[in-house]
Amino acid sequence: MQSINKFGDIKALAIKKQPVVFISKLVIYKSISPVEIVREIKFSLGVNIISTLHYDSKNNNVDIIGHSVGKTTLCRFIRHILGEPTYSNEVSSRLISKKFPNGWIGAEITVHNISYAVLRHIGTGNFQSRIVQSISLESLISESNKGPSKFNVSQESYISKLGLNIPYSFENPRCLESTNWLQVLAWCSRDQESRYKSLYSWRDPESFSKTPIFSSAKEGPLYVIRYLLGFINEEETRLERENLNIQRSIEFKRVRLKNLETIPKIQASLLTNELKKLITKIVPDVNFSAKKILNSPEELPNIEDSIENDIKEGGLLNEEYKKKLNNIGERKYRIKESLDVLAEEYRQLKNKKDKYTLSLSVNKTKREQSKSSDDKFLEEYEAKKTCECTLGGCIIENCTYVIDKKDEIDSRTLNNKSFNKYRSDLNETDKNILNTIKDLDSHIERIKEEKKSLEAEDHEITEKKVQISLLWTRIIEIIYELKKYSKEIANPSENIEFIQLQEEIKNLNISLERHKNRLKNLILIHEENKETLASIFNFSTRNILIGSSCNGTVSFKERNINFAIKRNNFLFGQAIEVLSVLLADISSIVYSIINENSKHPLFLIHDSPKEADLDDRIYRSFISFMVELSKTFEIPPFQYIITTTTPPPSDIDPKLVLSTDETLLKVNIFEDEIQSTFL
Repeated sequence: MQSINKFGDIKALAIKKQPVVFISKLVIYKSISPVEIVREIKFSLGVNIISTLHYDSKNNNVDIIGHSVGKTTLCRFIRHILGEPTYSNEVSSRLISKKFPNGWIGAEITVHNISYAVLRHIGTGNFQSRIVQSISLESLISESNKGPSKFNVSQESYISKLGLNIPYSFENPRCLESTNWLQVLAWCSRDQESRYKSLYSWRDPESFSKTPIFSSAKEGPLYVIRYLLGFINEEETRLERENLNIQRSIEFKRVRLKNLETIPKIQASLLTNELKKLITKIVPDVNFSAKKILNSPEELPNIEDSIENDIKEGGLLNEEYKKKLNNIGERKYRIKESLDVLAEEYRQLKNKKDKYTLSLSVNKTKREQSKSSDDKFLEEYEAKKTCECTLGGCIIENCTYVIDKKDEIDSRTLNNKSFNKYRSDLNETDKNILNTIKDLDSHIERIKEEKKSLEAEDHEITEKKVQISLLWTRIIEIIYELKKYSKEIANPSENIEFIQLQEEIKNLNISLERHKNRLKNLILIHEENKETLASIFNFSTRNILIGSSCNGTVSFKERNINFAIKRNNFLFGQAIEVLSVLLADISSIVYSIINENSKHPLFLIHDSPKEADLDDRIYRSFISFMVELSKTFEIPPFQYIITTTTPPPSDIDPKLVLSTDETLLKVNIFEDEIQSTFL
């Protein structure tokens, strides 16, 4: 154990020479093109106090001095620079961006000894952040105004671009989640809204921080604290993860082992019910009864054996199944015969229809030809009757052939009654033919409907045959499944899975015990470090509560950690509760300075701790303690930023003093909102 009794002990034991994260400058810009600076704040290593004007007889507006001047906004700007997605709640963000539509916040920061210049937009519009290594903020603005795209960084890659993802991305096996830098930052910069009410309450929903939350509100944050302080190493994390996996596996296998008897019984019952339903589908006209269906003299204890014997020996159920298949086969055969008869009848009717259709066409041709040939001759005669006949050497109208042909046509024309009768006979014949064709069409449609009906029935009974075959196949499967479960019910220990599970549980318990012993040995390694942390916390407590009988204690129980200030073994007062949280954070930094295994970033913000609960004397003593701690080192290896409405001791100069007349942003962002409400 390394006992801490004075500030010199801390300096003598210090291993860390600088913090992981250090902000040297923060600038609020109204615009970066052209450059218009609203405020520039320079920070140092060690303690940085952001104060407000204190009450005195000259202050008339005492109700608002120290409040709503921008302390929390400054802390949120710093958190935004360090990777948090937002810089205020929704209302304030809207009002700030409205007042500074082209606004930016910039910073010069050092991470893992690498310097960065950073710009993050706070105005309207959707601008990406800008990061570049090893140049000043002024140079970044100058270069980015020429072409900002090469410096642009999305929120998703912002943290990794700053090098803050390592070593702050680690797994919490107990909560089954991975921790990241934003959760670490939450511890190092608690919300003012959380009011420092507990060691593990870092963020409040009212702050709209959008910091990833823990699945376990207490265990998650405490795991982060222990990990960052080096009270959990990689070997412990691996063993814890493996132990949890082994315990889950053992529990799963025990449940499985316990159910090895109940599961077969349940499955056998389900399968028996399914089997009964399938049998009634094959024999639907009777209620299920083993002795009735299987023609057994009595109910048999094992239905699967009964049905198996029935199938093998061709019993009643087997006969019913074959009968259904035979009935389906016979019906399909009759349907095929009927279809063949219909096909032949259809062919004959079609041929007959084609014959009558041809006769109808011939009559139509005769009727048209008898009329058109006479008309055509007379038309040609009138056109050429005065012309010379090339064959007879005379005028065409005097040609004997022509005269005879003309007389024949004239005779037909004169004998109109005979010609009309000829045409009338043809028409009557056509009418009879059409009636015959109509009758034939009616017969053909009937045949088509019968054929369609038979084909539908054939399709239906084909599907029924498939269904019955599948039912039968499933019955056979169930029989063999039931026989398997019957054996398991009769003697679970003969079940191969039962034997395997017993052996696996035995081996897992051996592994779990071995892992637990190894984990105990690893935890014992931290005992001295725990005593050192307790010594630091007690040293801090006694130096701040000077003259009291208070002591600071740190306890570790069930892998948790608790800081408490006690007097005569009694806890007391809200002030002490708040102070214990503040000193826990401070003690963690001091411990991390002297412990090489700690991964704490050695960066801390306390935004207006609840000074009303602390008492002015304790508050001043706390700040004096922090200043003394900072002065212990030539170059402090940590950075601590605290905002307060309680003025620091007179010999301590704050980095920034704010008031209602000199707010952080130098404007009243609520001005337009107030006027609008008033109007």
